[in-house]
Amino acid sequence: MTDTGAAKPQRVAPEEGQGTGAAVPPRAARDAGAAPADHASEAETGDASLTDGPEESRDPQEDAARGAEAEKAGASRPETDAPPAATSDPTPQTAAPPAFVAPPLPVTLAYMGAAAVISVTQGLGQGFVTANIQQIAGELGATTTEASWLMAAYLIPRASLPLMLTKMRMQYGLRRFAEIAIIIYLVLAFVSLWIVDLRSAVIVQFFNGMASAPLSTLAFLYMIEPLAPQWKLRMGMPMVMACTMMGPSLARVLSPSLFGDGGWTDVHLMGLGLAAISLALVFLLKLKPAPKARVLALMDVVSWLFIAAGFGGLTVASVMGSIHWWTDTAWIGWVLALGVACLAIAVMIELNRASPLLDIRWLASPAIVHLTITLLIFRLILSEQSAGAPRMFQVLGVTQNQLVPLFTVIAAAGILGGLACIPFMTLKRVPLYHLVALVLIATGHGSTAIRPSIPAPSR
Repeated sequence: MTDTGAAKPQRVAPEEGQGTGAAVPPRAARDAGAAPADHASEAETGDASLTDGPEESRDPQEDAARGAEAEKAGASRPETDAPPAATSDPTPQTAAPPAFVAPPLPVTLAYMGAAAVISVTQGLGQGFVTANIQQIAGELGATTTEASWLMAAYLIPRASLPLMLTKMRMQYGLRRFAEIAIIIYLVLAFVSLWIVDLRSAVIVQFFNGMASAPLSTLAFLYMIEPLAPQWKLRMGMPMVMACTMMGPSLARVLSPSLFGDGGWTDVHLMGLGLAAISLALVFLLKLKPAPKARVLALMDVVSWLFIAAGFGGLTVASVMGSIHWWTDTAWIGWVLALGVACLAIAVMIELNRASPLLDIRWLASPAIVHLTITLLIFRLILSEQSAGAPRMFQVLGVTQNQLVPLFTVIAAAGILGGLACIPFMTLKRVPLYHLVALVLIATGHGSTAIRPSIPAPSR
């Protein structure tokens, strides 16, 4: 029952052998019996009207009679002052997630096409630099060794920035994250048109690496956005990985035509055009908003700075070590040691935090260690496809135009491989996929090893 103010005192449990009428004044008992629990507003109005009139106008004998009747009625019915369901279930009821509503087929294809465009845009950005490092060095008036800093500058922020972007996306929202990321990438693609020397090229490449770090996440989110929950892993993961891996190979297919006509300027114009298309797709096709939470802390920034310095040192040593050679250049060893020291400090900080930026204990679990070793093995084996074989062909005098058919086949095979995984993609079959992939790679290497000679491509 709704509280009626000071006019109705609280009911007190009677002592043994004492009646209930002695604990409640006649007027309060009359008010309590006059209005049931489901008409609390009417009881409040009645109480207010009773208190406004003078007390002399009421008959004391009538009040006493009505009070006795109210006491008998109150003793014969259960107490209804407190709702019984208020404390019956202390567990809060959580709302069920909304049911998935499949969008129309054109909308689904639009989201998947946007994911393909964004992933190709991100892959071509670094692929053009890696595939044409000699031509770029000539246009910048630098040596090939000096121009290799362009690759290192691009990869340094890409190695560590996704860790911070994860929490930034959780705190500021997915929609704002997507729009700001693609706008920054478009601005930097526009600034790339004014590169005049090696120093400005290295600076722009560093910021291009920062701007392209969110694009792989955006491509994945757009790929799985229109898919039902049971298809997000089965179809979304293979397709977005195939599109991402197609970028470097597609860059080698397009590079001869672009560099042959307009040099590095045409490459920047193509990157600017792809960034503009991606911007239009991001603003046209909306991602579903995700819940926001305040997850960023000051120690996240401190930890990320050490992680960025550590990964940056490892990246520089990995890229420049094979060019200068590891034991011939002293500064490579110092950079490598500095990177390891920064990572050790970051690990000590993260192990003593309740909400770490990088969960070291989870990364050290057997399942994640097994996955890391597996990915490292495949990365080392497939490095010949992206770096080893092209450099060997360059040493042998094979031009970029002659390698176009080879990398066309590689790009097409990557897409077909992603499509082939869709009907059979389950978590239980992942080890089987790894075994089949290793067998196929070994078969390809064996087929070229048993041939005494391979004719060079026609000029």
